[in-house]
Amino acid sequence: MISVIALDIYGTVLATDDPDNELPARKGIESFFNECNRRKIRVASTSDAPNCTLKVHLEDYGLFRFLDSSFQLNQLPHKNFEVVLRYYRIQASELLVIGDSDKDINGAISIGARHLRVPEYISFSNDFDFGQIFKII
Repeated sequence: MISVIALDIYGTVLATDDPDNELPARKGIESFFNECNRRKIRVASTSDAPNCTLKVHLEDYGLFRFLDSSFQLNQLPHKNFEVVLRYYRIQASELLVIGDSDKDINGAISIGARHLRVPEYISFSNDFDFGQIFKII
């Protein structure tokens, strides 16, 4: 059972090539957050960016309020999600990592967490619908 989702932000929720936040957040993201809330699944951001930058950008979209916590994970060659496991006191099997890069997915695989790779959101591609995630997993 999933109790926490580790969510990458840039390229996953917000476009990677949109420094002025002119593009919308990924389609279906509010439905995704509402479904997480309904299922009592906590969502933690696990972005490479500093938390202060992330907060400003997510507040621009009205999305920061949906996050339970925020971790800056910029390790190479993959993100170390152990900090998320320790913070929430959960097993890897209870964590779902959602990201757009090898760094996200390989980090999940390295600890035995569930994972979902979404296509990178760049300005000319926003076809992925976050509102459909619970039909996929």
